[in-house]
Amino acid sequence: MNRTDLNDVIRYRMLTTGVLRLMGIWIIASRILPLVSQALVIMWQDSITPNFSGGLSNQPWLWGNIGQAVIYTLLGLFLIVYARRLARKIIPTATSRCPGCDYDLGAAPPARCPECGLDLSPLLPTPVQSSGADSQ
Repeated sequence: MNRTDLNDVIRYRMLTTGVLRLMGIWIIASRILPLVSQALVIMWQDSITPNFSGGLSNQPWLWGNIGQAVIYTLLGLFLIVYARRLARKIIPTATSRCPGCDYDLGAAPPARCPECGLDLSPLLPTPVQSSGADSQ
């Protein structure tokens, strides 16, 4: 992998990270803002006409929306926090790197990472065994 290819990979990763973070912000905003506006309308109606709707506690649909907002907020926060890691998984590099610490292993990866000590033997390609019938 030459330097320009590596720069392209880095550029695409940065773009993917930004898109994932914007998606997380959009997911959070698309669930929180309607919920807040619904609650404000109910509180406004109660301030104008007391006992009109029974307050926020007497709105079963509002509690369902709160549950959805919590789930979508957690999903959005996951995308915001782990966007960089997800971008590395989506756009991998062709060079051999340790999955634990991102240490460059060079041309021939060893069985253990010299930096963090992670066992890399399950990740190494296994040699293909030819059957005896093929060699005859």
